[in-house]
Amino acid sequence: MLGSGNHAMAETIVPQVLRLLRFPRRPSVSVGDKIVLYALGHDRAFAIVEAFSPIRAGDGDNPWDRWFLDVREVMSTSYAAAPRLIELSVAGRNLAESIGRHSHIELRAHEYDRAVALLREAGAIEDRLYRAY
Repeated sequence: MLGSGNHAMAETIVPQVLRLLRFPRRPSVSVGDKIVLYALGHDRAFAIVEAFSPIRAGDGDNPWDRWFLDVREVMSTSYAAAPRLIELSVAGRNLAESIGRHSHIELRAHEYDRAVALLREAGAIEDRLYRAY
């Protein structure tokens, strides 16, 4: 989930989050894990990235600077084309409700597969650097 409280994530910072993620709590993420990026305030799952370094501690007063993770883009699309979170919700689990209580959640295999399929349907470009839309 990207953005916090009343502050939606501007699409202009997407190139940064396709390389580096920040967390307020230590995530249980390992090298090679795939992460679906959801933009809070836009209700869009716009990208999938892959962790390529171990999580590392940060510092600073901003809670979102406590943990860092280097990632590489797997696929992404513009916010306008990206699927809404409700479209990823399958098998009775409401992802919007789940993610609303946490900085990140673990997707089940079928939820991740649904995200990949919907991003492909939305025209996501795979394994390339982020493009301007």
